[in-house]
Amino acid sequence: MLNDDGRMIDDGDTSRTLKSKRHYEYDNKGHKISCTDTLPNGGISFKMSTRYDKAGNKIEQLQTIYDEKGESETKFTYSYDGKSDLTEMGVVQGNGSAKALYIYSYEGYDTHDNWLKQTGYTRGAAIILTERVVEYW
Repeated sequence: MLNDDGRMIDDGDTSRTLKSKRHYEYDNKGHKISCTDTLPNGGISFKMSTRYDKAGNKIEQLQTIYDEKGESETKFTYSYDGKSDLTEMGVVQGNGSAKALYIYSYEGYDTHDNWLKQTGYTRGAAIILTERVVEYW
């Protein structure tokens, strides 16, 4: 189901046996700020909340999973440079222990100041390379 702005607010399993229903909420700028998965019995299996900075960049996301073992939280934090390019993503478990830190660097920018090559690192090693071509109309 879509809201008046055309954004998804409810999404469910379309099979004959509903496994969960997902509900989204947005802020007044159109950013997705929460997501909740509800089971057919009314229980919640997943929650996610997201915060943004004034530039619209995602700066924090908290994900909670509910299962037979209880509740498990993971917090993601994001940092950006002056061009709003992602420079760091941190992952912290609910108990406060750091799980991972990813650092991003950029090479090459097009005439619209969009990056062309991004490299992601963790523990000093490059783990992902993304190259892109941006087409303008």
